[in-house]
Amino acid sequence: MKIHLVVPLLLSTALLPAQSRQDYALFFPVTTYAGGWTQLPNTLTECTDLAADLGNPTVSAPRCCPTKNKQEIKAKLAELAGRSYGADDQLLLFFSMHGYFDEAGEAGCLCPAGAKTDDPAFDTWLLHTELRTLVARIPCAHVLVVLDACYSGTFGGKKGPPGGPDYQTETPDCQANIKQALQRKTRYYIASGAKQRTPAVSELVKKMRSALGGRYNGDDGVLSLKELLAVISEANPTPKDGEFTGDLGGGFVFVPKNGCGAAPQTTRDPDLAAWNYARGQNTEEALQFYLDTWAAGRFRTDAQRALARIQEERIWQAALQKGTAAAFENYKAIYCPGGLHCAEADAKTITPPSGGRGVPDDGLVFVKGGTFTMGCTSEQQDCYDDEKPAHTVTVGDFYIGRYEVTQKLWKQVMGTNPSNFKDCDDCPVEQVSWDDAQQFIQKLNAQTGRNYRLPTEAEWEYSARGGGKAVLFGNGKNVADPKEINFDASSSYKKAYSVVGEYRQKTVPVGSLNSPNALGLHDMSGNVYEWCSDWFGSYSSGSQTNPTGPDSGSYRVIRGGSWNTGPQYCRVADRSDDAPGNRSSNTGFRLARTK
Repeated sequence: MKIHLVVPLLLSTALLPAQSRQDYALFFPVTTYAGGWTQLPNTLTECTDLAADLGNPTVSAPRCCPTKNKQEIKAKLAELAGRSYGADDQLLLFFSMHGYFDEAGEAGCLCPAGAKTDDPAFDTWLLHTELRTLVARIPCAHVLVVLDACYSGTFGGKKGPPGGPDYQTETPDCQANIKQALQRKTRYYIASGAKQRTPAVSELVKKMRSALGGRYNGDDGVLSLKELLAVISEANPTPKDGEFTGDLGGGFVFVPKNGCGAAPQTTRDPDLAAWNYARGQNTEEALQFYLDTWAAGRFRTDAQRALARIQEERIWQAALQKGTAAAFENYKAIYCPGGLHCAEADAKTITPPSGGRGVPDDGLVFVKGGTFTMGCTSEQQDCYDDEKPAHTVTVGDFYIGRYEVTQKLWKQVMGTNPSNFKDCDDCPVEQVSWDDAQQFIQKLNAQTGRNYRLPTEAEWEYSARGGGKAVLFGNGKNVADPKEINFDASSSYKKAYSVVGEYRQKTVPVGSLNSPNALGLHDMSGNVYEWCSDWFGSYSSGSQTNPTGPDSGSYRVIRGGSWNTGPQYCRVADRSDDAPGNRSSNTGFRLARTK
């Protein structure tokens, strides 16, 4: 039995309103490699071209995730596995990157960004078997995987044409054919070659674009998988295809823009399609690609403005990360007046008052206030009851430490070092109580003329979220990686949103993991818990402005997790508490001030 799987001219992250299903497309092109790998400058262009052919100008464009490493790809696939899908929904996953076949282990794999040239432990290579497992966990009923990489034919699975029910060929009834095709689950793959190297300029993409851009073959107005495979079989090397992970013979249905039975589009606005794709991606690469491709495009002004905003934000974030007056002056020279962050840059470069007590750059980061949702928001996982209900909070402008207070600074102010993990001046001070922190701040203010304080719990979470964003961890990411966060990454604490790895069993120098969030703040998750100024109390559902917590209590708030906690306690919404007089080797603090 053979089944026609029809591939649409319009695959997008949101399907046509007239159809009940949802179609999704995700592209993973890798262009840039370190070490001895050959660069692949064509992969992004090939994927964006193919995505534009699949995209629908009236809805969101297919999503491109360029130059991702193994963990980032796994995190994205895990995110897809956590979504819910309709019975007829479909998902296309396209991987364009280097590939490798390990003869000793008889294992094929993809080599994403960050891949080592020799990786016997497969830490940076994505094994085909691992990819099949990750895709199998995605509950979408109909999945097509396309592998455009060397040795991709070793992805494996049942070879040959797909099985399943025949179309009702006596009547060119598109809707009936689609309904019949989607009755069963689909796990199908197309690979650019067998156990062999494939060219850097993709023959597979050329043939796919040729098939998708041509007239439909068949009376029902769609391009079947059989017809698509007939076209791509002309590529050199010959692509491979087949079922995998328990395919049950279902179909993969794509339809033209005007729906079943409609004649193919005779007119098309490629300029609009290209602009919609670039605007949907909103990356420097996609916007610059539009400008390079469409010299006389109608949307060049819009593209130039969008590109300028992204470039300005990149320079501003670089200035925040450096945290020096020179970096902020550089931003001002390029963008002020009129830039998005001129006021913040001015505040960073204020000349100190005479007498030497003021400090123009004291290591604190200016945080522009705003309104955000605090607590157990939708992206959070494993929430505890004290994180609920999520509620709206507005905070004013404030400053917060780029780093946790170090042992070096504590010794300079207090003359002692209470820390358990000594002999590390740049490590955070710990074994300090909330009361100890208040004494430190009092002395520091007397020495500097500043008005330092602990952040409120609301300010802390707003900062950890990189300015109130929907993120899982304080470095702006949704996966806890022990290479980026100092926490207990033992396998016994493994979560869907964490990576198993090193458990250091101690603090590390502040900022040494080099994984700041959007505000340039380091170690907002892990390393040490951080005292906040608030008494610990329950959340209310009402909106609040600059909340400071209950008027009294028995415990003070600590936030952020530490070197000896699992990943769930490092989430930006997680709340913990301790008595204000208690000291622990996993608790420190960072400074804040209002002006």
